[in-house]
Amino acid sequence: AIPTLWGIDEDFDGLFSVDDYTKIGAGSTAAGLIEWGSLYYQDLDGVNQIIGKHIESFAIDSDFVAYFVRNRDVKLGGAQSVVLKAPVMLKLDLRTVSSTGPIVATVVGSIPIPGFDYTLTPADNVTGLSFDPGTGRLHALYMKSDGTVADILYLVSKEDASIIAELGEMRNDALGEIVGHGEEMEYDHVGNLFVSDNNGDQLYKVDPETAKITEVVDNN
Repeated sequence: AIPTLWGIDEDFDGLFSVDDYTKIGAGSTAAGLIEWGSLYYQDLDGVNQIIGKHIESFAIDSDFVAYFVRNRDVKLGGAQSVVLKAPVMLKLDLRTVSSTGPIVATVVGSIPIPGFDYTLTPADNVTGLSFDPGTGRLHALYMKSDGTVADILYLVSKEDASIIAELGEMRNDALGEIVGHGEEMEYDHVGNLFVSDNNGDQLYKVDPETAKITEVVDNN
């Protein structure tokens, strides 16, 4: 069977799915594509607030719950006017998604990355999330605003977005390689972790325990 592909549009805050990606041919985006609409979260008064732009990363756990990050503050609002500092992780049970009502995600919490600053140009971002298929652990890719320094790999809790461990910078000094503008990362089904870097259109294999680049898989 062909699995359903899920994703989010970071420019228009929309959730989408592709029920059969073999239908997507050259120059075609409509076949097999379902656009579910904008994403919301509930404030402290129970009012649905649109999440808006600046959402990045997308990973689905074994329970079919999707996790993603908004790289801007999230105002929970209400009488208490609580503001969660960026980056903020949210989750959405894909089994509850319906075309008849608003798609409401749950705010998990802020990922407390030291020195995170989205006001810089270019901004700091969490640009990748991926679940280890063997352990279920959730990894996060932190892209610093300065693309000349190495991005950092974190292990984070899907329960409250806390940092379990800072695993290290994505680099290999012997190879003279760094991930300086990591845009996404993904595990394969046997536990290899791959990271794409927009700086040189390169694909790297990374050790998920140390964050060290172990192989240049595709150079440019």
